[in-house]
Amino acid sequence: MNSLLVATTSVAGENEVHLLGATPRGLRQEWLGTYERQPDGVDGCTPAYKRKGPKADKDEKFLWFHKQSTSWFVGRRRALCRGAGLISVLDPTKGAAAPEAVAATWKVWASEKAGWLSAPMLRCIPGSEARAELKKQNANAAQTVVLLGNTPHGVRHEFLGSYERWQEKKIHGRPAYVKVGDQRKMMWYSQNSVSWWVGPKSGLGKPTGVLRAKEVRAHAIPG
Repeated sequence: MNSLLVATTSVAGENEVHLLGATPRGLRQEWLGTYERQPDGVDGCTPAYKRKGPKADKDEKFLWFHKQSTSWFVGRRRALCRGAGLISVLDPTKGAAAPEAVAATWKVWASEKAGWLSAPMLRCIPGSEARAELKKQNANAAQTVVLLGNTPHGVRHEFLGSYERWQEKKIHGRPAYVKVGDQRKMMWYSQNSVSWWVGPKSGLGKPTGVLRAKEVRAHAIPG
C-alpha cells in the first residue's frame, strides 16, 4: 500500500503531541487526543507518550516507538514496546525523533478480516500547534449555536433549540453552551470520547448525554 507523504514537522519533538483527524468509518476516534511524553518511558518502553484525559478514564492509552518495525503505535499498556496496536505509522526514515516528525500515512486497525486501513486525514501535530489552533477557534467561537432538524421518532426533541455560550468556564479547553430558556440543558466537549455532547447539566464534561457529535478535525467548535 502506497504512503501519502506530507510536510514534515519539527524533528526535535515536543513534550506533547496531538493526534487528530478523520479515520475510515470513524474507527478508533476515541484514541485520538493529546499525548504527553513520559521522560523515563513507561514499563521500560521509551520513547513513550501517555494520553491526557480524565482521571476516571481507566483505559490508559499510549503512543510508543517500536524499533524493530521502525513504526509508531497507539494502543493499550499491555502492548507497550510491541509491534502491535490500534493506530500506527511506519517511519520511512527509520529514525524520526518524534511521532509528529513522521511524514507517512497513518493507519487504523479495523478487524482480523479487514486488517489495517489507511487514514490519510489522520495527523500528529506538535502540542504547541494544537494549542494555538484551539486558542484561535475559541476566540472565534460563536456566542450562540442552534440545534435544529428532526430526530428519529421525535426522541430528545426537547434538547433542540438555541444554546448560548456559557460564561462560567471552559470544559476540557473548549467553550460550553447552555440552552436558552432552560439552563438545565447544556452542550459540552468530552476529551475522553473526542465528542460534543448535549444533555442534562449534571453530565457536564462527561462522555455521556442524549445527543452526540463525534469530532473529526482538530479542536472543532460546534457550528
